Amino acid sequence: MERVPTILFLITLVTMSGAAQSAQAAEKPGELLTPELEMAVFRHLNKEDRLLNRQAVWPRNTEELDGGDDVSGEWVLFTTMFMNATTGEGIMYVKLEQDGDVISGINGQLKHPFDPPSTIRAISDRTLRGLIKGKWYPGNRTNMMVFERQAGTTDGGSVPARTWAIFTALIAADGRSAMGKIVNHGGYYGTFFMIKREALKDYLPLLEEEGRRAYEAKRLLGIEQLEAGLPTEQLHFSVQFWWRSDKNKDGYLSYEEFPHPDWHRANLNGDEFLSWAEELTDVAWRRLARDGKYMASYSASSSGEWSSRSEWGCDRPGFDWLFPFIDRDRDEKIAADEYETFEVQVKSYLDESFPKTNERGETGIEVYKRMTGQ
Repeated sequence: MERVPTILFLITLVTMSGAAQSAQAAEKPGELLTPELEMAVFRHLNKEDRLLNRQAVWPRNTEELDGGDDVSGEWVLFTTMFMNATTGEGIMYVKLEQDGDVISGINGQLKHPFDPPSTIRAISDRTLRGLIKGKWYPGNRTNMMVFERQAGTTDGGSVPARTWAIFTALIAADGRSAMGKIVNHGGYYGTFFMIKREALKDYLPLLEEEGRRAYEAKRLLGIEQLEAGLPTEQLHFSVQFWWRSDKNKDGYLSYEEFPHPDWHRANLNGDEFLSWAEELTDVAWRRLARDGKYMASYSASSSGEWSSRSEWGCDRPGFDWLFPFIDRDRDEKIAADEYETFEVQVKSYLDESFPKTNERGETGIEVYKRMTGQ
């Protein structure tokens, strides 16, 4: 049977705001931002989780760009070392010169990893200045570079030069950004995201509320929105659970593959296949029904629709994670029919008349143990 996608999981792509487009259009190619705007972009990107980065940049016509064949120029690096977690991001500046496959340059620190965001410096005020030396490696469509950040001097000064950290980066096809790994002299490692200084203007939309909402919609599309709504431990358990159950690895679960008691209830569009998105929603609904606090707090509430994610969060504190599971058409609003469908579905998990076991008399966890050998 052909698998017909349900409207439950169609994605509404949010376009960039007119104000954000105007801000970008005002910048001429190759022109740098004002120092004030640069600092504003620094502060915003410093709050991003570099370990889980999804690039916050709008689609571009890469045919008009150089493809990263020459990395010469000024770059800003946003780093997160393993020891820093997500609360100790550092910011670096490097100016690179490429001659063939040889890379040289200078570097400096714009924010030390453990310092608060208020200490972010302008590029002209950078500290811990040092040298860069490295090598460029050509690829088929994506190029790579490896470079050392050296601290100290190389001309016999009081502080001898030494390798402070090594960076390995894959250069994006447009030549304006790169992503890679970093390891420092202490053995700590992490990731970094580097942007050409002239390309910082690509991130101006993030300084406006409409731009941030548009970016968030592009950053977490469809299933990613649902996955982000679950605790990490629960998501990992569900992924393992799904992978082991999907015997033919077609990305769907048939009832024959996993005949758990809630299969028919989780199969929201009523076809013969259970999608991963439907399974995630089922996990969320079962969690909500099991906890019981939400229905106890809001079952008699008169509120029935919300115009934004923030409005929902203010009205339902502690239940922000539910938003993507209720916003079925991904328009960043919860309509009355979406909320009514959500309540009906959650209440179905509290229905005592619904079977708690499958045809073999097994509960969900018993089926899981049998099928995974635990």
